[in-house]
Amino acid sequence: MLTSQKMRKLAPELDPLRLGTGWKPEDLSKPQIFIESTFGDSHPGSGHLDKLVEAVREAGIPDGALPKIVISGCPSSCAAHQAGAMGFQGGVKLVDKKPQPAFKMFLNGTDKLGQARFGQEVGTVLEADLPALLVELGKAAAAAGQSWEQWSADHTSERDAIIAKYL
Repeated sequence: MLTSQKMRKLAPELDPLRLGTGWKPEDLSKPQIFIESTFGDSHPGSGHLDKLVEAVREAGIPDGALPKIVISGCPSSCAAHQAGAMGFQGGVKLVDKKPQPAFKMFLNGTDKLGQARFGQEVGTVLEADLPALLVELGKAAAAAGQSWEQWSADHTSERDAIIAKYL
């Protein structure tokens, strides 16, 4: 039996969900192949990832000067952006009455067992400004010789001032 058909038996709720998204009943019994990528067409909201990674690498930001960053386009926290130390939810921001790609920024969330909490939304950053924001935050933590977690806790006013420049 195909794995996709085993999954139908294990999770029968998938059939009505798929039908509700436009599948035809005859499609349900066909083999299903999933191609996953962290960049590109399978994740249209991930087109910015290469720019972020490149900017942080080029700036020489050391490991730990930025937290694990969680990015999602889903308002339901599909990638848990609200539960990350730093998270971003894709969306838009009006600039001169024109919508521009942007991200709501969340800080201080955690998914640690017994301590789980959503981070606080701090504002919306234009996608074009996101690399510069991360580089500036990472450089500030690195200059202090601290990890993101320690620097963010010890220098909240400096952190918030940097972020405010990009909101």
